Amino acid sequence: MASFTFEQLFRTTQSEQWKVLDAAGATAGRVDVHFEPGVARVSVVVQDDVNEDDLQDLLSTIDERLVPQKARADVKITAWRGAALGTFAPDRG
Repeated sequence: MASFTFEQLFRTTQSEQWKVLDAAGATAGRVDVHFEPGVARVSVVVQDDVNEDDLQDLLSTIDERLVPQKARADVKITAWRGAALGTFAPDRG
């Protein structure tokens, strides 16, 4: 099983975004957590080379470590798998 760590990118009163890092420190994905009273909706995007066993481990870790206790009664996690295509910015010139 892979060992994942998380780097928080931002936090507001209703959401958080985390970068998922693999054991080597490479980016393995992103996690967005959105909160409402007693509810958490989570979107996970992982790189296409994250295998099924590691994905299940990651989802469990996200549920245990990133979802606050007060929102754990109703948690829905949606996972996506893909490849990074790059970072894009609009041409303003």
